[in-house]
Amino acid sequence: MTQWVPGNRNVYILINENVLDAQGFNFSEVGNNNNIYYEYHGDVYERLVGMLMHEAIHVMHYRQIQRALNATHGNMSKAYEYLKKDGYTQDFLDIFFEGVDDKQIFHFNPDREHIYMLKYDHGAISEAIREYQMFLNFR
Repeated sequence: MTQWVPGNRNVYILINENVLDAQGFNFSEVGNNNNIYYEYHGDVYERLVGMLMHEAIHVMHYRQIQRALNATHGNMSKAYEYLKKDGYTQDFLDIFFEGVDDKQIFHFNPDREHIYMLKYDHGAISEAIREYQMFLNFR
């Protein structure tokens, strides 16, 4: 789980103790029943890499929003326009913003973020797992 508050300079990735045992990470149940429907085929360590990449993608999204807020001095409507002008998709903007009249307010929607990740970010998770596999082959 990733925690972030707009304006805060820190983002925290928290790993639930239910996924740890005496040997370390042992979350075999990550499997294919996860919130972005990513199909894992490897061992628990590949699942750990995939889970960490999933959380890193959250951090990247939050960083993009924070960058826009910094550039617009915390003005949500201007941050929305800043990102839109910078080429961000409506799918991405809908994760974090909700229109009220002609203004945008911050409204984080984790379900929308996971749908976005399903559509756009499976390749990044696959690439992280491939790099992990290459690391194992060359060590």
